[in-house]
Amino acid sequence: MDLDVKTAEREFEGKDLADAVRAASEALGLAPDAIRYAVVDEGRRGLFGVGSRRIRIRVQEGASNGDETETGPPDGADPATEVETSIRRLVGLMGLDLTVRGQGEDGSVRILLDGPHRDLLTQRDGELLAALQFLVQRMARRTWPGAGHIVVECEGYRDRREEEIGELAREVARQVERTGRPRKLPAMNPYERRVVHLTVREFPSVTSRSSGEGFLKQVTVSPASRPEQG
Repeated sequence: MDLDVKTAEREFEGKDLADAVRAASEALGLAPDAIRYAVVDEGRRGLFGVGSRRIRIRVQEGASNGDETETGPPDGADPATEVETSIRRLVGLMGLDLTVRGQGEDGSVRILLDGPHRDLLTQRDGELLAALQFLVQRMARRTWPGAGHIVVECEGYRDRREEEIGELAREVARQVERTGRPRKLPAMNPYERRVVHLTVREFPSVTSRSSGEGFLKQVTVSPASRPEQG
């Protein structure tokens, strides 16, 4: 017997919320931001994969905007609020006890994190904060197309780190200008490399490019004998 599409409900699973919504999107032939869902089971990460449980959502196929289900970003919604809501859910699924506050800033969004687990984000030169920033940027284009550039910040750590990286890039650029010899910087995450490339543009006589594989890559600052790459 066929179910009434206005009331039919289906459940979908995924390794995280985005994965579950993607599964529903593919099965129902709808765009991810058109999926109306309720989280049935938030899942569990487990320890090294042991005892983990996938997240499960319930989708009401004929749901309208007025139905009492969670929704993708509505038309005209404030981008900072959209990003804040999604990241609050994301850090919860990561098992982190953090407060999340979004601020819109001239076509970009700054996400401010604080709370009992803030120290975990800034350990090992902000490794976890950088990974979260990378994940958010990968999600941004499809999930929050109106948000622009998104910066994830914790207790001013990123601002301080950006200042340090910028000063390092300027010093290296000056050395390359004086000596005419390329200099290679330590391996950096995508956000730090972006700071280096933008800073080096202040020096017309030098250029920068990234090299390597994976999340961490090295940036080489060289005399501007060819267009900037990487």
